[in-house]
Amino acid sequence: MYVKKNNKELNIDYLIALLPLVIYGFYKNYFIVYNRGLITLFDVIKQIVIFLLVIAVAILIPILVNILQKRKWNEGILKDYTIPLVIIFFLIMPVKYNKFIFLIILAVFVCLNSFLKVNKFSFNRIAFLEVLTLIIMRQLGGIAYESVYESTKELSFTLFDSFFGRSVMNFGTTNIFLILCGFAYLTYRGYYKKEIPLIIIGTYLLSGVGINFLMHKDIFSIFSTLITTNILFSAIFVATIPFYSPYTKEGTIIYSILIGLFTSIFSIYFSLNEVIFVIIFIISLFNNLLDYLVLKVKEKIS
Repeated sequence: MYVKKNNKELNIDYLIALLPLVIYGFYKNYFIVYNRGLITLFDVIKQIVIFLLVIAVAILIPILVNILQKRKWNEGILKDYTIPLVIIFFLIMPVKYNKFIFLIILAVFVCLNSFLKVNKFSFNRIAFLEVLTLIIMRQLGGIAYESVYESTKELSFTLFDSFFGRSVMNFGTTNIFLILCGFAYLTYRGYYKKEIPLIIIGTYLLSGVGINFLMHKDIFSIFSTLITTNILFSAIFVATIPFYSPYTKEGTIIYSILIGLFTSIFSIYFSLNEVIFVIIFIISLFNNLLDYLVLKVKEKIS
């Protein structure tokens, strides 16, 4: 079985894997645009301040919760997974969004996350939070995935360009090279459910090719969507969150196959920049059931 609980090593490893994507997100969406004279230095600083506020929320609210519950103020801070969670949430946000609403939603999430027990509510909260946030943003002011430069210029990106991050996606999910580097690092360090992204991507490609063949569509388009959407980032960093995914090996395999299968089906009809999070959230609702059924079957066999 996989270990349900997180630890300090995994927490730090995720931070190290995510940091290059944060830096690249700022570089692509703000520093390049600033150098082209399309935004001011104030716009760059404002986004950096937003990121620092995101980190502050992830640190200060758990400290406040510890104080309210009469525990040591720093209890579990380094071992808690809140900081990687909020960084993932920051990276999967569109480039343009209402920062004030985003911070309010984030603060509420961190507060609830500090009180809710994982073993009772183990669904993927980041995927759910992303879906909920996008719905709210669209109702209250809209969102956009293009940077200022991308929205004012007609650009044609090759798959090579997209592989190194020059495509239009969420704030920090475009650089496939850095995402794969993060995956390699986490796999090397251990404690990481590397089977999940491998099975998701394998199932996605195999089922996608089959579905496209049966529907007389371009069977190679499934490979391009892997590079030009949030699939890889979501499979590697969102679907693998330790306590939001099954902890039995067999449950993990079923969980991963279902995500890959439904991702390939929905890729034909919808934008996977958003739908991938719906899929992960829905499948994660059955995590406890998958583990329960696996343990029951093992018990009967033994």
